[in-house]
Amino acid sequence: MRIAAVRLQAYRLPLVAAWTSALGGFTAREGWLLRIDSEDGRSGFGDCAPLPGLVGESSAVAGQALERWREQLPAQSLADALAGLQQTPLAAQAPAACAAVECALLDLLAQAAGLSLRGWLARNCASRPAPELTDSVAVNATLGALAHLSDTALAAGISDAITKGYRVFKLKVGVAAATAEASRLRSLAALLPADCRLRLDANGAWDECCAEQFIEACAGMPIDSLEEPLADSADQAAFLATLRRLQDRATFPLAIDESWPRLADAAESFFSAPPVHRLIVKPPRHSGLLPALALARSAAASGMDVVVTSSVDSACGVLAVAQLAAVIDAERRTRGSAALTHGLATSPWLASDTGAAPVLAEGRLFLPAAHGLGFQPLDTFFA
Repeated sequence: MRIAAVRLQAYRLPLVAAWTSALGGFTAREGWLLRIDSEDGRSGFGDCAPLPGLVGESSAVAGQALERWREQLPAQSLADALAGLQQTPLAAQAPAACAAVECALLDLLAQAAGLSLRGWLARNCASRPAPELTDSVAVNATLGALAHLSDTALAAGISDAITKGYRVFKLKVGVAAATAEASRLRSLAALLPADCRLRLDANGAWDECCAEQFIEACAGMPIDSLEEPLADSADQAAFLATLRRLQDRATFPLAIDESWPRLADAAESFFSAPPVHRLIVKPPRHSGLLPALALARSAAASGMDVVVTSSVDSACGVLAVAQLAAVIDAERRTRGSAALTHGLATSPWLASDTGAAPVLAEGRLFLPAAHGLGFQPLDTFFA
């Protein structure tokens, strides 16, 4: 099956409230919806929305890469296009753009095979029989930055999330003083039901001393994990050694997220003795679902937990990474472990979207039963 056409649609999606963290913030998500049409009349979709100033390519680089693929892909077969995608330098230079192209290609291949995208990934990327898949994944509620939430707003957000079935609540920390944030978290933790946990993300806000103080202050609290507690360092060995010391002190998992691209060249050494217990996987950061799945499997083989998250992506982007999360969960269950809670319930942060957002209910994100990705853009796109 060959590619007939590639189309791009730029978008800007305002948020319902400013997204803030120790890295800064934004009030809208901007990017492109990508559509690849095949000769048999099917369409596959992908989402590209780099976060300015963060890990990954700039919007300008992503746009240039997408234009090059738009020119190069027509007349290629789907299989050849997919096989060659990761071989081009563009895959490393523009990972978010590459992920969008890969997603659209996989969408078409899964449709042609009569499979959901998660079914295609499980069947075509496994060396053993495909694991049993479910149609939903557990997700955390995303509340925002602790420092920017009043006690009243925080209590209301937690209460609303509990009512909606969430049991893990994510908060950005590292925006205010570590001791002050830890004190507020202790007060909050005292109000939580016994089966609820706090998932924290410092986005590299602290030096070792501050991170250690925060971790010690959180002892005894129902903490699910703490992402990126340590500020970046040019000395990679020292950075990893410090993370290991911090993990040894923590009674909960520490997690690597945006630091990973700087560590990826030493992946074999990293996974031989992981310094932390958890890896956060974002496919647009890793050039697509297939590289992200390979990375997740390497992490799992090393004994690490793997959580899939989105960066307040559009409906198309969230659906794609949720399909991956379902495969990772299924493989985890085959190893006798319970599925983890993923960070994918971010669509409520968007005031508008590219299409229908995934259904969220009882603390889970439900995946469409359709063949392929299961995404359809709004009528205003590609009109």
